[in-house]
Amino acid sequence: MTTKRCTRCGSYRPLAGFQVRRASHDGLTASCKPCLGAYDKSRYQTQPQVRARHRRYAKTEAGRCAAIAAKAAWDRRNPRKRQASTAVGNAVRDGRLIKPDHCEACGVCPARLHGHHDDYAKPLDVRWLCPKCHSQWHQQNGEGMNA
Repeated sequence: MTTKRCTRCGSYRPLAGFQVRRASHDGLTASCKPCLGAYDKSRYQTQPQVRARHRRYAKTEAGRCAAIAAKAAWDRRNPRKRQASTAVGNAVRDGRLIKPDHCEACGVCPARLHGHHDDYAKPLDVRWLCPKCHSQWHQQNGEGMNA
């Protein structure tokens, strides 16, 4: 399948014309990116709570600081995961690891693959999974070893 039908406008678009959505059966949103953009814009204009949330988190120094602090807290709580993630990113950048174009479990070609670690002590031993398969793996098996 190289195209998908948008449920809002009814047009057929390439898969790259849809956003990633983990909960969806195919890993993509039901509506195309232009339709989602129009929907988000209308929500922003008509719902004051959406505008307030946007101003608070995206446009203020306090919001940016809160996001940075949350990321730093996750890094402190998960040093091995962070180290393994950084090692994979560097190896892909340097060409020591080749990122495939499809999920190793289901064969789907999502926009973004996750490098899954069965054992965080082996940071370059990864399986490339789509978000849906990665989530299912952790639901069935819990955390990877040495997390």
